[in-house]
Amino acid sequence: MAAAVAAASPSASSPTSVRLFVHFIQGDQSAYNLWSAYRRSRDLPAPIAAGELIDESAYEIIRDLCNFVSTRAIPINFDENLQRPANSDSTRMLKLDTLEKYIGKVIKYFREVYPDHPDWKDLDDNDQKAVPEWWKMLRPKLKRAVERYQTTYEG
Repeated sequence: MAAAVAAASPSASSPTSVRLFVHFIQGDQSAYNLWSAYRRSRDLPAPIAAGELIDESAYEIIRDLCNFVSTRAIPINFDENLQRPANSDSTRMLKLDTLEKYIGKVIKYFREVYPDHPDWKDLDDNDQKAVPEWWKMLRPKLKRAVERYQTTYEG
């Protein structure tokens, strides 16, 4: 099945993938900036292809994204480089609930890119709490990692 999905999947630069990505960025600029910075840190284009999400890959990407966001201070107002804009003097950093919200939007983006993925194909699209089982497992780990980082580096 993985080969069939990969063969039928749009590439990262296909019109379908780019259209879904444009829809994603129109929804939340901050979630887009976070996702784009993460993908750039991995030398990958921001739009994701369905072929990148096959099997356990969606879980692995979100797990890596959780590690990425939990090991750095991200200003409450940030640009595409996760830096405070020049016109901002705020020293506040993103909190866990905001990071979870942004990651949830990335998962929603994944669901649009690859709607038939077994991790979410049977989830109710209208239920905000309907998430892949692995996200329920990753959220407490993200919480511990963010708290550990904030305690260690932010005081």
